[in-house]
Formats: sequence, structure tokens, C-alpha cells
Amino acid sequence: MTDEIILHGRGLDQPLPIDEARLSKEFAQVDDVVRRALDSNDLWPAIEAGRELLRTVQLKGVSLARLLSKLKRHWSQFGLEDTFEDIIVAEWGLSKHTIYKYISVYRAVFENPTVPEEVVPRLAEKPINTLNYLVRPVNENLITDREQWAAIADAEDTSTVRQLVRGWFGKSTRGRPPQKFLLYADGTLAFAEGDELRTLGLLKIREDDLQDPIVAKGIDILRRALGVREV
Repeated sequence: MTDEIILHGRGLDQPLPIDEARLSKEFAQVDDVVRRALDSNDLWPAIEAGRELLRTVQLKGVSLARLLSKLKRHWSQFGLEDTFEDIIVAEWGLSKHTIYKYISVYRAVFENPTVPEEVVPRLAEKPINTLNYLVRPVNENLITDREQWAAIADAEDTSTVRQLVRGWFGKSTRGRPPQKFLLYADGTLAFAEGDELRTLGLLKIREDDLQDPIVAKGIDILRRALGVREV
């Protein structure tokens, strides 16, 4: 399976309008931090303010992934004719590709029962693009124990996470053609290995089918277990 990097803030395919008053307030806060730093001849409060902004950006990325995942799971309960994808694309400016990347990251990391509770806050501190490196190995059951998750949580940067993940692949996975499961809008499930694509069957994923909670749960488990990409 292959996954591209997600960069929070670059997922928007269309700009969202920002209220002028809100923008002015944000800029005024930054200007105030800089002014106080200059008046006191002390850079470090400004450095800490920047660090806090980065924490906010990272947390918002994970929160957006959580929101997308939960809305997708409960969409049928809203009774809308429009699909989840149509509403999110139209209202948030996200592409379908970005939507399912965020959902994949959230479900692979924060809805994963193998992740120890004590490392969840440290994982939430990491940028979405870092967490994205975990989707494929999680879906391929390459990250399953507490020690692995602790090592990921302790990793200082994206490069370290990437090195850890590559180390757990082992020789048996190196050089293997990329594999992925694809789920099309009409319910067709396919499997691709390298450039070869084969149809496996048809899933019941229409809105009326998913009104059945057992069907909906089964489809969701299948998506997560196989790392299915919706196209």
C-alpha cells in the first residue's frame, strides 16, 4: 500500500474565508508579543509564543482528522440526500483524497486498540505528516506492540519515525510491489499490486444499506483492517 504525505494546512484545495476582525485580532496578538520582547530586550517569550502556535496547529490537525472520521461514521444519521464527501468538499474546500488521508491517519493511530493510552497525548503532539507514515504499517499489522508505540511517541522528529517504520518492515517486504485495496463509489472493491488491478467484488455501501448498524460496522472494520482507499 502506498500513502502520500499529508501536510496540515496544505490539504485545502480552495481557500476558506477568514473574518477580517479575527485576522486583525490574531495579528495584533503577534505584534504585542514582538513589542513586549523588544521592550524587555528578551527574545524568549516570543519564542515560547511561537512554540505555542505550533502546538495549536498540530493539535488542530489531529482534531480535524477526528471530526472527519466521526462525521463519516455517523453521516447516515443526519438524513441528508447529499453524501458526506459532497458536503465536506463544498463547505470546507478539501479534496476527497485529503479527506480520506485524514480519516486514515486518525483511525490508524487514535482508534487503534494496540496503542497504549499513555502514549496517545504524545502522538497527538506530532504533525499529521509524521503520523501519516504510520498508516501503511498499521494496516499491514507491522506495528502491534507497546514497545513500538512507545518508540514512536519518543521519536524527536519525522525522520526518526520514518526510520523506525522502515526498520520494522523487514527484508520480506522490501522490493515488494506496492499493494492497495480500492473501494469505488458504487461499492466495487478492487485490489492492486503494482500496476495490476483486479476486481474482488461488490460491497453494500449505499446510504440505505448503511442504515443497518451491523452492515455499517462490518464495512468500517473491513476498511480499517485492509487499509482500504476510497476513490
